[in-house]
Amino acid sequence: MTQMSGEEKAISSFDSLIQRLDKADERIQRQALRIRNSVGRLNVFLVRQNRTNNSQMRKLESIDEKLASDLKELFNSQQRQNYEIAELRRRWDRPQGKSLTRMPANCHDLKAVGHGLSGIYPVKADDHIEMVYCNMTLCKFDF
Repeated sequence: MTQMSGEEKAISSFDSLIQRLDKADERIQRQALRIRNSVGRLNVFLVRQNRTNNSQMRKLESIDEKLASDLKELFNSQQRQNYEIAELRRRWDRPQGKSLTRMPANCHDLKAVGHGLSGIYPVKADDHIEMVYCNMTLCKFDF
């Protein structure tokens, strides 16, 4: 068995170190390739996800606009109904001798509150109620 000189040992140790560094470099290169591939796949995924998000955002904005329009329509409809109710109340409360809350005094009052058939009706006299015949076909009133 021959002994190695110090220089040979140093060269052998250096060669061994280079081999280990080469193996480590190969591992690092493989890992870097895997990372680049993963980054590429993640970029593709993120681009797709971004498109999906943008599409969903446009749909949500469209839905939001529709809901705002529907809400405005409902509000306007409610305002119209409130106006119509107020108008009906105003007409109902208007004193025209057509009130259903007081007893009719004659055939004219009966016709004014909507009675259109001829017949016997109760009417209020001065201090009592009388039954009178009203011929509604002869009553000509302008309402």
